[in-house]
Amino acid sequence: MKSNHKKIFSTIIVSVSYLSLLVLGACIENIDSDPFGECPTTGQKSNLIDFSVQYEPYRNNRYSISSDEVNFKDFKFNLSFTLEQLSEAKYHSIFPGQAFALSCIAVYDIRNVSNIAILLAAPFENIPTGTDVSYLFIAQNGEPLSEFRDFSKMTTILSLTLQKTPTSKTQLKTKTIVFFKNGTQKLIESTSPTILIN
Repeated sequence: MKSNHKKIFSTIIVSVSYLSLLVLGACIENIDSDPFGECPTTGQKSNLIDFSVQYEPYRNNRYSISSDEVNFKDFKFNLSFTLEQLSEAKYHSIFPGQAFALSCIAVYDIRNVSNIAILLAAPFENIPTGTDVSYLFIAQNGEPLSEFRDFSKMTTILSLTLQKTPTSKTQLKTKTIVFFKNGTQKLIESTSPTILIN
């Protein structure tokens, strides 16, 4: 009887020890690193395989669509990327179950994109159809999309702010083009919700 108790106790000790190692490996990217340090800034090598255009504000569990009306101050033009990972994370744990820290956003180094442009598919504020208006859209780092070339520290969403305030309520009809380094391109046409002036 005592032998069975010892076996059960030993099994519990081994299981708890292994679980502790799993948790440690999952929560800390590098066991020797400072767990309170900064998130990794080196992106995982990836290729963009597809993208979509989504409009903020995000409400009622969905992005705004062309039939909605939104205030200009809440309006954002988002590019959502579908990526194919080319490389594994730098640190490989000897234990299964490794995960990124919850406080860190995954960062990607998109290797196959050279630049992105937004062209008007209909006139907007006296700017004619076909005009490249990438300069009107500002990324989170403060850079206009027309000058945005560093895709090495990307998340799966590129959020852009429109810098030209409409003079009356209007919709933005665009053609967004992703240019790839191999000379090909992918184009998506989209229509924003109606933008209301504040």
